[in-house]
Amino acid sequence: MEIIKLKNIERKDSLIHYINKYDCIIAYKSDDKIHENKIGIILEKTALGTTNIQLEVKNAALQSSIESIKEYIGKQNKKGVFV
Repeated sequence: MEIIKLKNIERKDSLIHYINKYDCIIAYKSDDKIHENKIGIILEKTALGTTNIQLEVKNAALQSSIESIKEYIGKQNKKGVFV
C-alpha cells in the first residue's frame, strides 16, 4: 500500500486542549488501483512534547497498514498539515 494523500481534513471539536480530533479521507494505491476511505485521527500531545496518534479505521484493508498510516500522519503533522 502506498499512501497518496489526506483530503478533506476537518477538525472536530474537542473539550481537551491537548487532544485534537480530525475526520479526513485517505487516498492510497493498492493493487495498482487508487482507493479512498474515510478515517478518524486523534492527535494527543503528551507532557514530554511528543504526539500520540490514534486512528479510527473501519476499512479492513487499512487495518493491516495502521503503523505505516500513523507514520505518514506523524510526518504530515510535523509539516503543519493539521491546524
